[in-house]
Amino acid sequence: MKMKNKPEKIEKTGKIPFSAKKAAKSGVISCVLLAGSLLLLIAAVVLSFSRQGEGGRLVGVIGVLSFLVAAAGCVYGFLGFREEDRNYGVCTAGAVGSGLILLFELFLCLSGM
Repeated sequence: MKMKNKPEKIEKTGKIPFSAKKAAKSGVISCVLLAGSLLLLIAAVVLSFSRQGEGGRLVGVIGVLSFLVAAAGCVYGFLGFREEDRNYGVCTAGAVGSGLILLFELFLCLSGM
């Protein structure tokens, strides 16, 4: 029995994409910045624990750098929504993830830890 409605193959690769739209470039940058910010935050926490809370300036600098990278990731995530005819999933992931890291670090600073 033959199928009447066969899906079209894109670009002779034999693969059928879920969506033909490409990811927004700013969204990809936002996700990369999110990963970098998360790594910096984890490095600061591990360094602080290994020095038993006596990390000093180094932990502070890594934490502030993580905060700034997360802020940039949030901005790039929102800028990615301006690109037309793109897949915005990476924009959403980058903006939300970076925003959550910003809120977490802001909470840490305001709580006095």
